[in-house]
Amino acid sequence: MKEYLKDEKNLECVLSFSFPKVFKKSYGIENRFIILPPTITLKGFGWNKFFKEPLSSESINASMEICGTKKSTQLFMDMVEINDSNIVAQFQTRKLFITKDEEKSMCRLSAYLHFPNGSTIKGIQSGHIKVMSKGSKKKKIDTATTNGSSSFIKNGSYIALFIRGPGTITRYLHCNSAGFCANLKQWSVYKIYSVDEQTGEHEFSYNSEKKFIYYQQNVLLVDTTTETSLPIMKIRKCGHTENKVYKFENNVNEPVCPFHMISFEYIDKNGNILYLATQNSDGIGWKSLTNPSKGINNEVKWNIITADRYLYRFYPLNGLEKISMLNFPIVLSINSTKLGDEWLEFEGRGFTKDIQIWFNTYPSCQTIYRSSSTITCVIPTLVSYYNHCSNLEITDTLTVPLYLVTFYGTIYPIPFLFAYNARKVGKIGHIIHVHEMDRNTVEQPVNA
Repeated sequence: MKEYLKDEKNLECVLSFSFPKVFKKSYGIENRFIILPPTITLKGFGWNKFFKEPLSSESINASMEICGTKKSTQLFMDMVEINDSNIVAQFQTRKLFITKDEEKSMCRLSAYLHFPNGSTIKGIQSGHIKVMSKGSKKKKIDTATTNGSSSFIKNGSYIALFIRGPGTITRYLHCNSAGFCANLKQWSVYKIYSVDEQTGEHEFSYNSEKKFIYYQQNVLLVDTTTETSLPIMKIRKCGHTENKVYKFENNVNEPVCPFHMISFEYIDKNGNILYLATQNSDGIGWKSLTNPSKGINNEVKWNIITADRYLYRFYPLNGLEKISMLNFPIVLSINSTKLGDEWLEFEGRGFTKDIQIWFNTYPSCQTIYRSSSTITCVIPTLVSYYNHCSNLEITDTLTVPLYLVTFYGTIYPIPFLFAYNARKVGKIGHIIHVHEMDRNTVEQPVNA
């Protein structure tokens, strides 16, 4: 563990899986291919440890299939050429589709990665994906039925955006370290919030009482990977007339649905009404419309769709053979008050009996498996932790990263830290949540 923490950034493996949560069924003789391509991305230098030569996209085979439908065909995923030194490999498939005679309303995606040394990572599965024929035309939400609310976009849920129209190349709203752009290959997952009226340039109030996103409301889009956000904007619905001319609809309190065509309206400091638009080949900016009542430009008409992104971060000390995403341990929350001051309760999924909780290089003296969704552990006292640091000749800091470690030697970093209380009174310490972007910027006691 000490050797791993000395060089965590170069030993860690990261796999992310982004996928749409809604599919359109094919219609007639037309096969409607999935517009938002499911994407698997590998990051981290840890992948290269298991292969004689540096790992590259050409040396990996990736395949994917739709599960739970009448017809399931496994397809090879295409390698995506990306000029990004942080990405080891990225794969997509654009050839998946749901047949027109499909009767089931839900399905899943399942993917496999085959490496040149014979290792395979299997069980890379999506969550439930809703099968639809078209976007909902309902003006109100029927909460009395199960399907009544599942067709609409919830406040605080995950979405993706793309522009596609007659004679227009599909471009996705993407966000990276350089900012927002319109990308032909990559797309990002955003969290969409309903917010109250803006009170200042960077101040807003998240409206937690709203369960769904409605038109004519102020919303905030936050990229899940970088936590970068666009300014607060008003979401507008774009409806078309009989002659296919798109215009804004003044439909207050109508819920937003996947596959609706929308625009984002922004008022600048001079009072000008602008719209989020694509610019040139890959730019994103603000565009004014001369006369929206006569029609809306293609570059401001966005398609909205629900999406999700799963992130797996690990270090397989003894190889990839025992790695499966079906039982990958994910920590969703940690409770430090439920069991008393000396215990922590971990809530999540994929927990197994061979998992032990580590406080940096110090294993908890007792980890108890309660179920696949709950484990508990004893918190080492500050004195015992300091003694441990002294014996290993590492710096004794008050804030330490937490890890799940299996008997087989797989290390799972989690997005939580434990901060010890240096005072003689009060609790031993408290839990701190960190975003994935900040996980590898945490100062490791081993590296100090």
